[in-house]
Amino acid sequence: MSTTASPSFVNDPRTVYLLDGSGYVFRAYHAMAPLRAPDGTPTGATYGFCNMLLRLLKTFHPQYLAIAFDTKHPTFRHQLYSQYKANRTEAPEELIAQLQWIYQLVDAWGICRLVQPGWEADDLLGTATRIAQSRSHPVCLVSSDKDLMQLVGDGVWMLRDMQGQQASALRFVDKQAVVDKMGVPPSQIADLLALAGDASDNIPGVSGIGPKTAATLLQQYGDLENVLQHAAQLPQKARRERLLTDADNARLSRKLVDIDCHMQGEHLSLDDWVYTKPNTQQLFPLFTKLGFHRLLQHPLLQTPQGDLRPASPRQTRPNEHLQQDPAAQLPVNVMCITCEQELKQLLPQLQQAASIALYAPTDPENSLHDAPVGLALSWQQGQAVYIPLKHRHLTASSTTQLSPHMVVQQIANVLRTQGVSLVAADAKQHLHTLKQMGFTNVTFAHDPLLAAYLLDAHDDMQPRLQQLCQQQLNAQIDTRKQLCGSGKQEQAFAQLDMQQAAHYSGQQAQATWLLLQHLQTKLQQHNLQGLYNQLEMPLQHVLQRMESIGVLLDTMQLQQLGQQFASKLQHHQQQAWDMAGHPFNLASPQQVSHVLFDKLGLQKGKTGKTGPSTDASVLQQLAKTHPLPKLLLQYRHLAKLKSTYTDALPQLINPHTGRLHTRFNLFVTATGRLSSSDPNLQNIPVRTPEGMRIRRAFVADAGDLLIGLDYSQIELRILAHLSQDPVLMSSFEKEEDVHQRTASEIFGVAMQAVDSKQRSIAKTINFGLMYGMGAFRLSRELQISLTEAKQTIERYYERYKGVARWQQEVIEQAKQTKEVRTLWGRLRQLPHIASANRVLASRFERFAINTPVQGTQADIIKQAMLNADMALRAFPRARMLLQVHDELVLQAPQAQAQQVCDAIQTAMTQAAKLRVPLVVNTAIGRCWADLSK
Repeated sequence: MSTTASPSFVNDPRTVYLLDGSGYVFRAYHAMAPLRAPDGTPTGATYGFCNMLLRLLKTFHPQYLAIAFDTKHPTFRHQLYSQYKANRTEAPEELIAQLQWIYQLVDAWGICRLVQPGWEADDLLGTATRIAQSRSHPVCLVSSDKDLMQLVGDGVWMLRDMQGQQASALRFVDKQAVVDKMGVPPSQIADLLALAGDASDNIPGVSGIGPKTAATLLQQYGDLENVLQHAAQLPQKARRERLLTDADNARLSRKLVDIDCHMQGEHLSLDDWVYTKPNTQQLFPLFTKLGFHRLLQHPLLQTPQGDLRPASPRQTRPNEHLQQDPAAQLPVNVMCITCEQELKQLLPQLQQAASIALYAPTDPENSLHDAPVGLALSWQQGQAVYIPLKHRHLTASSTTQLSPHMVVQQIANVLRTQGVSLVAADAKQHLHTLKQMGFTNVTFAHDPLLAAYLLDAHDDMQPRLQQLCQQQLNAQIDTRKQLCGSGKQEQAFAQLDMQQAAHYSGQQAQATWLLLQHLQTKLQQHNLQGLYNQLEMPLQHVLQRMESIGVLLDTMQLQQLGQQFASKLQHHQQQAWDMAGHPFNLASPQQVSHVLFDKLGLQKGKTGKTGPSTDASVLQQLAKTHPLPKLLLQYRHLAKLKSTYTDALPQLINPHTGRLHTRFNLFVTATGRLSSSDPNLQNIPVRTPEGMRIRRAFVADAGDLLIGLDYSQIELRILAHLSQDPVLMSSFEKEEDVHQRTASEIFGVAMQAVDSKQRSIAKTINFGLMYGMGAFRLSRELQISLTEAKQTIERYYERYKGVARWQQEVIEQAKQTKEVRTLWGRLRQLPHIASANRVLASRFERFAINTPVQGTQADIIKQAMLNADMALRAFPRARMLLQVHDELVLQAPQAQAQQVCDAIQTAMTQAAKLRVPLVVNTAIGRCWADLSK
């Protein structure tokens, strides 16, 4: 029905683009996955809407742009017909919750927002179309609503979707395209809808008359009124009777579907629709709050890079500059030091500084094992220096650069001077970089990324310096991607023009220094300085040493295991083909769906964007009725282990050290737990034979042994401490099996009579209810009815009244303070816990319950690591290698292994003083698998 040929308006700068905002919000909601912001706010529709908008801006570069939205208020159509749109269900709460963000984003984007209570978006678009045409401006209506086809005509087109990336690939609708699709020209669309009705809007129309019949009648008689006047002459009896009977409905329907193009209201002026550029100072904080980090880097939203020339004295006053122009880049005067004499002249200034911020770029970025390309230092407002070290292209003004050895000799003592606080964004990474340069025993006192994380932690927040500058300083700084590009076009930092590299690096150091001044005050205000200074900052140095040491892999074992996995995968594949009766791709969701639901006729579960889902939860249900879904689950599990571990781990071994070096991430989880990446060693399954065989490839060095120390049921012990529940505390004081005790309590049987199934159920309940699991989730986890799940929860809380009371108190207090804390004072903000949206509020209530437990567990294991690091000073050859959930893995000489094990066990049990004992299980062996027995 539409054409892909680019109409003339595409290249006309006078074209007015009018967007059906409400229509695209609903499309985005149903098309996108249920995304959430770091604070739990639903964001799927918002993210989809932003992407659609960016595609439109990238494709057409509009100079005139407006977006129309419906309101919840009744319109004149409801006065004409009380049942207008009465069959529509209420918009989902998760969609309604996003409208405020979409409106704010449109406003921050600098796009005119058309909203008028009592009128629909279609009327606003119709009126805007008329106004634009009266000024001889072409119009492009961006909408998939067929009602708007009545506006198409000379100089007016519709764009029915924004899925393509090029104008030549998009679906445009002109007059002929309307005729091809609907059977009538745009001038007859309202008549067609009046005859055929519209179920989506509850337009009655004429019963029994569909779009094709309506089009045939209009082709014969011209318009609705003429059709009705000739109704008695129609030869078809049923059609004749229906038209005569429902004539009034047809005339009413005509009024309901007709778009009013003569509204009066705000922003209905061509001048209001002029579009220039977004206000990134408003837009970027919204993106950051919603977790749209990728959009922050979108090329259309980047400002030109700042002037790279040295700033004048007038420009070196950042606060004044920022007050005058809040959108400006962070100003800094950067001096490039290229000779020893200049470096020596710098030393007195550094020695007198209270704090020095460092930035050391590497190639590749954030490398653990490469020396820096240069070193930037900033110690006062508006000033920074850059010391090039490994640049490949020198300039006419900078024909030399200093050797890293000489720089270390000159400034090492300054960086270790008592009273001088060193600052770096991602201090752990800079410890690696400085070590590769030759610095030893450097200690960082501050890290603005860590401070920002503690002030507002949420899942996968990954704070970045650029975002913090926008949020905290109202200033912009360049990103490495802007300078070096990305992907195949990425340029090495060492190849940059030196002045450009100097400005960028100096700006990074200056931003780091300024953020320190800003965030220190906030840490004090939120009572987080103890956590920051005594736990989190010292831990960065421990983690850096662990990352540097790495772990040893037996690659031969992994290779053999990978071959065995490959053989098993082939066997599973052949079995699956035999069950299906033909070959198919087991890794293709579409082909799996076809086999399971079309060929085998199994019952479909939930539906995704591409059809019936075949995810793990669906396959687990189907496995009860057919062997193929179970086989598919086994195949996926094995394929993931092979690709993620047996194939990938040997490729990640560092060629210089011969060891595997994971990263421990401090800023990823809302509860303070560490995560592991590059590779992730926390997800290796421990309860499957295949997972244990992978762990067997992690081995100790010759002459050494591995030591495993694991907290026993630490989260339940923390719950006992927090709730002071007498039954739970009694279990731990008596060293009972807590899950067996829970089974005894809720099933009303003696401890010795509890069977394995009852204990398994009790274990699920203990951990599930600790994190706010509801009856629906429990029924799914245990495969029991919802009624039985509710009764089980009731029995649990009857016996564990202290837990029930504590959970309720925590939620009530959190509703008042909008936050919750751990025993160490770690903060998690809960802005939506008192929301009228029960879905959102319930989510934050679960956060309120699980954060004090999970967060305190994170604090305890971190304190245990600091204690262990201190204890290891008595054993110079012993090393801490890994932290995985509640477990620490160390390596020690065989002769000292038991001594080290005892010392670290003591260090871990002393990490916290709870009302119940902290118990640490230990094991010693040649490989990691030996520690899990």
